Amino acid sequence: MKRFFLCCLILGLVACSRVIPAGLHKSTEEVDARANLVKAMQAMLDAKSYRARVESTSSSGTTSKTTIEFVAPDHFHLTREANTPGHPAVKQETIVVGDDTWMKMGDAPWQKFPLNLGDTIKQFRNPEVINEIAKSVDVKIVGTEVLEGTQTTIYQYTLSNPDHQDLSSSARTWVGAGDGLPRKTESESDFNLSGRQIHTKSIISYYDYGADINIEKPQ
Repeated sequence: MKRFFLCCLILGLVACSRVIPAGLHKSTEEVDARANLVKAMQAMLDAKSYRARVESTSSSGTTSKTTIEFVAPDHFHLTREANTPGHPAVKQETIVVGDDTWMKMGDAPWQKFPLNLGDTIKQFRNPEVINEIAKSVDVKIVGTEVLEGTQTTIYQYTLSNPDHQDLSSSARTWVGAGDGLPRKTESESDFNLSGRQIHTKSIISYYDYGADINIEKPQ
């Protein structure tokens, strides 16, 4: 179940790792919007550190809040609280340092996870996603907005996964006009889970780019 949660979290953050080509002919405006979004995502990959807050809801009634800390090249710290109807809230903390993963549930002590989840969590920063977006995703600029004092440009796009035809996602990403870094992404996804259609919504806020963040193995 823990591994399932992490896989779902990564799917929600990167939407999907491959996308269906939306067409061969692109206007100059579409190409520029796509190029600018790709540049912003690459800038995030190049960042030495940052934090992100993820708030998600699903049609099944489950809600969750996750805080992610990242330090290059491969240190992650995730703190998540999930609420499912009819069940008490679940708190989970995860630390990834390279290929090693530790987890704790609630106030329980840290435990070394027997499986290597480093590669799964690293999909959060998978450069292949950017390559696919650069080749095939329709992207358009839909407006501007000031977020916490930062002027941003809003990009809208839709993703579909050919390996999972029942999975699709539409998203908007707010990119800082001054530094070209993603500041927020809102997405909605639909997928089939064992014959049950699930609709999810998520909001990811990115902040503290370049902050002095320390992530080490738990003691």
